[in-house]
Amino acid sequence: MTIGDDCDDSKPQINPSAKEICGNDIDEDCDGIAKKECDCNDGDTRTCGTDTGACVSGVESCVNNEWSGFCDDEIGPAEEICDGLDNDCNGQVDENLSRATTCGVGECAGNTGTETCTNGEWGNDNCDPLAGATFEICDDKDNDCDGNTDETFTDLGDSCSVGKGECKETGTIVCNASGTGTTCDATEGIPSAEICDGKDNNCDGNTDEGVKLTYYRDSDNDTYGDPDTITKACSMPLGYRNDNTDCNDNNASINPGATEICDDIDNNCDDSTDEGCDNDNDNYCDAKMEVVGTPGTCSNGGGDCEDNDEAINPGATEICNDDKDNDCDGNEDAKDPDCQMKLTINPSRSVTVISSPGSINCGEKKNKICTEVYTKDTVVILSHNCQSSIRRWLGDVDCTDDGNGDAEVKMDSDITCEFLCF
Repeated sequence: MTIGDDCDDSKPQINPSAKEICGNDIDEDCDGIAKKECDCNDGDTRTCGTDTGACVSGVESCVNNEWSGFCDDEIGPAEEICDGLDNDCNGQVDENLSRATTCGVGECAGNTGTETCTNGEWGNDNCDPLAGATFEICDDKDNDCDGNTDETFTDLGDSCSVGKGECKETGTIVCNASGTGTTCDATEGIPSAEICDGKDNNCDGNTDEGVKLTYYRDSDNDTYGDPDTITKACSMPLGYRNDNTDCNDNNASINPGATEICDDIDNNCDDSTDEGCDNDNDNYCDAKMEVVGTPGTCSNGGGDCEDNDEAINPGATEICNDDKDNDCDGNEDAKDPDCQMKLTINPSRSVTVISSPGSINCGEKKNKICTEVYTKDTVVILSHNCQSSIRRWLGDVDCTDDGNGDAEVKMDSDITCEFLCF
């Protein structure tokens, strides 16, 4: 129960929350006032708002003998805008309307001003697009605010060069540091001492001035100069060279670029003669060198087929079982005639060769001579059917009987073994 606000606790219809009824001289809502007259009668309406400018009036209704306070269908005042209308319904159109503006290009970009509204349109803009404009300079800026940059400097971006001779460098035309004009951005090279090379080394516009070089005559035209003949000039005269390494300027085949041959001459001007002709010092020149020259310092001539082995040369003795061409005649071992020996068997009743590589049978007839060729150092075994009292071997001691009626003979170029049977 709420105590203290109710002005008549004996009547429940009278309390602070009750609705005041006009004309009964009773304070129903306990606000200390008893309405004697009503504002309106329920169902009454009246015009509200205004029809000035863009505003439209509305209708207010009476509810519970009071005006509701709501203006239905009213269009009220709004903020004034630039549209030729009295938006705020004060009887004036577009009054006191202005706004900030910007203008300008280049260095004048961002200039500010204001414009006003007249009859629904913005105008009278007082922004100056050329405020701050200056005379155009070369600085990659639009100084005069005309929308163009450095337009008075028409050579910007063109190719350019600085310096002379070997100091000449190319670049591009750019603005100078002060902005008053243009310059080439290339940096001139550093001059050097003038030398004889057909170039302007010291960058003075002249070539090879005051420079002299020594050239050597090339009488045999082998591209190497003779050390004994010289001339001084910057440009090489015809028939001269810039080196003096030729050791014989009367023979075009003798110069530092020639191939050494075995002819007792220093062909390549290295102060050595016939080097490489006899590497194993066996007094036989290498056969490969004979292709381009005649043996010179090799006392026994050329034709050495193995110049890294002094035991192999044209003067060596062929060894018949080492798979080498010891005497450099193009044949090895059994293919070399030096290794092929003859075994001769004189008339006998019967002599048979029983070892490889061949076999001879003289048969039963007397006075028959048998001959066969064998490789040197081959051992052959002979058999015979003669009586021991009447057989004998003639010749070298290598021709020996083994006591069994057979004989072993080692083929040797110094002997001929004969077997006689009587």
